[in-house]
Amino acid sequence: MSPQNREAAERAMQQIGNQDEQKPQRDHKAWAWKILNSPKGRSPAVIRMAQAAVGETA
Repeated sequence: MSPQNREAAERAMQQIGNQDEQKPQRDHKAWAWKILNSPKGRSPAVIRMAQAAVGETA
């Protein structure tokens, strides 16, 4: 690989890395928090699953 191609590849990789940092982080347990914050009308099994997902003891 020529030095010019190598430099271009390194710049492209840095741009890709910077794009990942700019993305907002998702809360993959938001569904569980939503259930735990308003458990009214939920079955006990669903509440236990939500507690297990966020690491709370049932």
